[in-house]
Amino acid sequence: MSETYAGRLAELRRFDSIGHYGHDRPVTGRDETGTLLVTVDPTRRIVGVSSGRLDEALRRPAGLAHAVRRAHTDAVMDGIELALRDQGRIDPTAPRRTHAAPAGPPPSMAELHPDFGYVPVDLELFRSLPTRPEGRATGPHTGLSDNACVTVTLDGAGPCGDVEADPGWLANAAPAAVAAAVHQAFSAAYEKRDHHG
Repeated sequence: MSETYAGRLAELRRFDSIGHYGHDRPVTGRDETGTLLVTVDPTRRIVGVSSGRLDEALRRPAGLAHAVRRAHTDAVMDGIELALRDQGRIDPTAPRRTHAAPAGPPPSMAELHPDFGYVPVDLELFRSLPTRPEGRATGPHTGLSDNACVTVTLDGAGPCGDVEADPGWLANAAPAAVAAAVHQAFSAAYEKRDHHG
């Protein structure tokens, strides 16, 4: 585990009073077509993308962007559920609740895990934070795949960004090439944000 990764995870856990970042292993989620798999690390960054075949809906840029976001949400929700099981907040014998839902808005945490609730702000922790360094870039940060056919734009803090793809290339590219390009674009965007933000 690199210092940057370890520091990022420690900082996320410092502010995590509910247990969202409690799971220590990568988890994989899929979109509702089941043809795109996204693996996220415990900090919720995308660390792997794979596909053996792409559903036709993912051959359009908007469909691919939607599938990446849904697979990311599915993986994050699975990681949260696994952490809650580890903490004993969900019965370990109960069937798993997370899965790629049908097309539409992603399910909310409250729908899937009603015990999350709202947590009051820890004012002491909030007041202890150092002031933000001057000139710190908050985003957006853009990453490009090696073949320049997929672009990912991240905001200042979120782990999943907006995915754009060249329509002509996407319509004909092999599923493994699409998955590799998405992963490369995310990696480039994270690296840019880590160095500039």
